[in-house]
Amino acid sequence: MKIISVNIGKSRTIEYNGRIEETGIYKEPSTHPVMITKKGLEGDTIINKKIHGGENKAVYMYFQSHYDYWINETDRDDLTPGMFGENLTVGGTDESGICAGDRIRAGEALLEVADLRTPCHKLAIKMGDSGFIKRFWRSERFGIYFKVIEEGYVKAGDPISSEYEHPARLKFSDLISMYVQEKPDHTLLKTALTIETLDAGLRNRLSIKLNN
Repeated sequence: MKIISVNIGKSRTIEYNGRIEETGIYKEPSTHPVMITKKGLEGDTIINKKIHGGENKAVYMYFQSHYDYWINETDRDDLTPGMFGENLTVGGTDESGICAGDRIRAGEALLEVADLRTPCHKLAIKMGDSGFIKRFWRSERFGIYFKVIEEGYVKAGDPISSEYEHPARLKFSDLISMYVQEKPDHTLLKTALTIETLDAGLRNRLSIKLNN
């Protein structure tokens, strides 16, 4: 695995349902190393801190293989790193190659798998497609949010290596499927709920599914 691009964004205004809103989803590749702190990437703008950012959503990772999928699905040639609002665009794996609770070394930083990304209307606006949220949801190509265990610099080309494998060995792609499905496998749900490092909101959603 390796980092293809490190992306940060400044605040930008958009219009939604007649309202003017601010967003930090418009991210661009950085040409220099960027410090990852416990709060996120230095220089990156987070507007709605109730939904984005925070301890368990400090770093958002998306995968080059998903870009390949979306380029084919949309027949677009403008899907470049940062388009999905991710901080790290990564090659060499996807959610099926990383497990819930794992820790990885990205550049100098140590990151822990903590949560998944659910799309909001700002992604649809950026994509110029009012139906894109449903397409994104159905694709189950959500990407991963990480908690920062150790701060450090990252840059394009840095390797990503595994530093700790959670014993549950629950693929993050399976976790996304459980989140999306109306009636997911209860055995997998029970396994997910043993991973205490996952975000409390995610665990609560999965617990509700288990009890339905």
